[in-house]
Amino acid sequence: GIVCELETDQAMSSWVYCMSTMQLRSSVAGTKRVVDVGGAYFSYGGGWTFRDIHFKSSGNGKIGGASTQTGNAVNSFYDCIVGDSTDKFSAMGSSASRTFTVNANRTVFQNFSGVLWNGINANLNYCMVKDCDSAVFYATSLGSSSHFARHTVFTNCLYLSFQRRSQSTNICQCVIHGMTSTGYIMHYQDYGPGSITDNIWMDNAGDFEPWNTDRLFGNAYYNNTVNYPPSMESAAINLTADPFTDAAAGDFSLNSDAGGGATLRAASQTLGATTGYPFNWLTDGSGGGGGGSTVHPLYAN
Repeated sequence: GIVCELETDQAMSSWVYCMSTMQLRSSVAGTKRVVDVGGAYFSYGGGWTFRDIHFKSSGNGKIGGASTQTGNAVNSFYDCIVGDSTDKFSAMGSSASRTFTVNANRTVFQNFSGVLWNGINANLNYCMVKDCDSAVFYATSLGSSSHFARHTVFTNCLYLSFQRRSQSTNICQCVIHGMTSTGYIMHYQDYGPGSITDNIWMDNAGDFEPWNTDRLFGNAYYNNTVNYPPSMESAAINLTADPFTDAAAGDFSLNSDAGGGATLRAASQTLGATTGYPFNWLTDGSGGGGGGSTVHPLYAN
């Protein structure tokens, strides 16, 4: 494939038609180049890898798409920012009779005016999704899109997920904070999700639509409005204090307060001879529990 390096910010006048593998990255690692896609798409089809790019849309456009003409599409983001408080995207993209998959690591998705992943596959690791006007994951067709998130913070969006017949929503060791809808923030019309495990749910206005199977395990809950923990939950952790250092400022590292962060630092699970600490991805390893890892790398963005 072709590797393109950006030395300056760019404003696009047309979208890219792609049927091969491409890379787009900043010419200086750690320095994000801005790409304004205008009111259309960045690309249609192909397999793109983006590094250190800040995408904006001055015309409420989308990142990409897949169709019968272009075939399947895959976009992979590393250390990127997608979205802007004034130059908003309407969605990540669209697909017609083909699959569109978004893989992301250490990437911020922000300020979308519409649904982010609507019938689009998503694989998120160490990401942040924030300040969006609509749902994060959505799929109304009889088909099934796959949504996987690990070590990701979802904050200040309308709601998390609506699925009609998908059992492929798997959310593990994430933070779901400040969902603003007073209805269901997780809605499943026909089937339940995949697995919803070891997450922290805090300050959410809505609740879960009940489903028939128990797919929630080991989730922690604090200061949610109604019906928490959900009836489908197994091994809930009911917190009595705010677990975060400063969620309002975007710092989701665990504090050491009794009933809050201290409880999550000490929470453990045993698999054979191995003891794991599922919430310590949000710590620096101090303040109790079995060590830990670096605080979420995107909390300050």
